[in-house]
Amino acid sequence: SPILWDGGGNATLAAGSPPVMSDIETSFDRFIGIVRPYDIFWSELLSPESWPTTNVRSLADTPDTLRAIRNLGTLGVVVYKAKSIWIGQAQGGVSSSAFAFTLSKFVDGPSGPAAVVDADGTHYYMTNTGRIGVFDGANHQWIADGIWHAIRGNIDLGYQNLVHGVYDATENIVVFWYPKIGDAGQLKGMVVINLPEQAGLVTTHAAFNGTGSFGIGAALSTLTGLTAIVVART
Repeated sequence: SPILWDGGGNATLAAGSPPVMSDIETSFDRFIGIVRPYDIFWSELLSPESWPTTNVRSLADTPDTLRAIRNLGTLGVVVYKAKSIWIGQAQGGVSSSAFAFTLSKFVDGPSGPAAVVDADGTHYYMTNTGRIGVFDGANHQWIADGIWHAIRGNIDLGYQNLVHGVYDATENIVVFWYPKIGDAGQLKGMVVINLPEQAGLVTTHAAFNGTGSFGIGAALSTLTGLTAIVVART
C-alpha cells in the first residue's frame, strides 16, 4: 500500500483503502499501480487517499502477468508484462476511464519492478534470462546481446525476481545487478551500460559484464555520485 510522508514526522500508510500494489507510479496527476496478476488501479486526481473501486482496468487480454509500471511523459505510462508491453494514455471523461490501454509489443518483459530503469524517459530493463531491452514508448530494441550468453549461463533463475538496476546521470551509465548461480540470492553479477551521449558524439551503447565482491541490496533506484535513492520496488 502507498506510504505518505510530508517531509516531517513519521511516514504513514495512506488512508482510503488503496489496493496492495507491487509497483506504483504517478501520471495525469494520479497515482497508478499494478496488482498482479492483471489489474491496474489509479487514484482520484491529486488524491493518494481516494481509490474508487471503479478506477481499475484488467489487462487479462494477454495471459502473461504484470511485472512493472513506469512513467511515459506526464500523461501516460508503460505497463510491462512478462511477455508484452502496453501503453496507457490519459484521456478525458469520467475518472473510471482516465486511462486507455493498448498493446504495443509482444516481447519479453522485465524480471520484476526493480529491473526497469528510467534514464531520462528511456526505459532499460533486464529479463528473467538476463537479456537487456530498451523501450522509449514507441521503439523497442535489444542491446548488449554480445554478453548475454555469459549472463544467461550464469544467472540464478531461482532468484531472478531480485534483479534491479540504477541510473547514474553523472556518469551516463545504467547498472544492473543480478543473482549468479552459487551466490544464494546475493546480487553479485553486474552489467554496466554506457549510454549514448545526448550531444551525439557517441551514438551506440557499450556494455560490460562483471562480478562484485559483495552482494548489493535490491532497493536502489538512482545513483547520484555515491548516493543511492531508495524506493520500494520489490
